[in-house]
Amino acid sequence: MATTSVLSAATLVTATTGIVECLLLPLQGRQLLVPATTVAASLRDVALQRPEHAASWYMGEAIWQEQPLPVLAYEALNEGSAPRDRHHIAIIQTLSAEAQGYYGLILQAEARSAKVKLNELEDLLEVQSELGPMDAMAVRWQGELAWIPNFDAIERRLLA
Repeated sequence: MATTSVLSAATLVTATTGIVECLLLPLQGRQLLVPATTVAASLRDVALQRPEHAASWYMGEAIWQEQPLPVLAYEALNEGSAPRDRHHIAIIQTLSAEAQGYYGLILQAEARSAKVKLNELEDLLEVQSELGPMDAMAVRWQGELAWIPNFDAIERRLLA
């Protein structure tokens, strides 16, 4: 029995050109490189409601599309400290079936778009020791250092 799959236009473009539409998400002291399709929207200057005894990485809830949105600090998830500046939030679409929906990540500035040719990414083995539990890998792209997040690990923490 043959199986069929549906490829999105973005998947087809990537497969034929080797170019992925990405976003660089500026954090405190580093930046994440993510496929643009994972970011649903961005928010600016949103009030967060934070429970009194929340984990250090849980910044609180924002309201987005009339729904509560958990907002996380990637730096604190990665065993660092939570950022002070909380004016920008990237809305991330979950990838796992268990964590259906969206969550927010605190950014230090607006995300920048990047057309990334896959053959231009350099895996940085020398910084493997700097990877945190939420990092999949570190790369260099056009001279810039960036971390690729482990979305599965983030979503598992969110569900815990």
